[in-house]
Amino acid sequence: MGASAGAVHGPAVFADLTVALHAAKIGHFVTPGGTFSGEVVITPIGIPPLCDHDADVWLLTEDGVAPLLVPKGALDHKRSVGTVLVVGGSRGMTGAAYMTAMAALRAGAGLVHAALPKGASGDQPFLEVITIEVPGADGQFTAAARSALFEQAAGLKAVAVGPGLGRTDEAQLLVRELLGLDRPLLLDADGLYALGDRPELLAGRKMPTVLTPHEGELGRLLGRPADEVAAQRLECVRSAAQRSGATVLLKGEASIVADPSGRAYVVPTGNPGLATPGTGDVLSGVIVAQLAKGLQATDAACLGAYLHGLAADLAAEIAVGTEGMVAGDVIQFLPAAAERLKAGPQEEAHEHH
Repeated sequence: MGASAGAVHGPAVFADLTVALHAAKIGHFVTPGGTFSGEVVITPIGIPPLCDHDADVWLLTEDGVAPLLVPKGALDHKRSVGTVLVVGGSRGMTGAAYMTAMAALRAGAGLVHAALPKGASGDQPFLEVITIEVPGADGQFTAAARSALFEQAAGLKAVAVGPGLGRTDEAQLLVRELLGLDRPLLLDADGLYALGDRPELLAGRKMPTVLTPHEGELGRLLGRPADEVAAQRLECVRSAAQRSGATVLLKGEASIVADPSGRAYVVPTGNPGLATPGTGDVLSGVIVAQLAKGLQATDAACLGAYLHGLAADLAAEIAVGTEGMVAGDVIQFLPAAAERLKAGPQEEAHEHH
């Protein structure tokens, strides 16, 4: 196993315990190598600290991400705590937009608009979410929605594009038009599909931009097979961030957040229960809520991914386990995950007494 990037070269042992000398290595946490490591124990061997060098890959911790939370204050109102526009939900796929919108609310956003194409907006009761009908044809997005979406985005703080948006030629053209929005932007699912193999389409954007691909989507962006991405996750996510000029979150076991400078962050929260439809849409909602609160792209992606995984861990521990977990369970436990971070280690220590 490669200690510096987590790649597995040839036969490898699934260890119960790995003893790391002096410090943990990247490959102990980045998959696929991380799945071979088992429990990791760090053993000092007398190497002086002056031999250490500045790291460019970090493992996210509760203490590290908790200060990024922007809690609601006594004088806040629904517009002051972050407003979000979700663009997605073509006919038959409105549930994806619904989950992103509800996750944004559960992650602390104050006001969320979901823009759906004409003919699709009646498919799903959105309740707490304001549904906006924009021009479309037969429940699908068309390029005619551009001006309405730009008008909606102008009054809100951050935009998520892609959940259930569709892959028609007109939908892809619309996504490429929306790259010109002067707002923090998250692209996922069909929003990523519209980029094809040209992540450079994003390179001119000035506002914070986050991409959240899985291995197949990242492979398409880079023009590389998905199994190659799976074998070289750290190298591939860094390449996408550098080429796009955006922060890229590669989803999966031990998700990785990379920014254009080459810095990367490994997400330790989450469990196999997330292998179910809609959890990526939930992740999009959590991250876009942080963008709407004013966080920069990498901070929003790191905090959002950590909260998303922690919510799944709490759902598994308290309610449903991992086998039958659904995306709605993760949404339900997002507030508890945020409260856990706000409480900090003191609360956890109290619980163990």
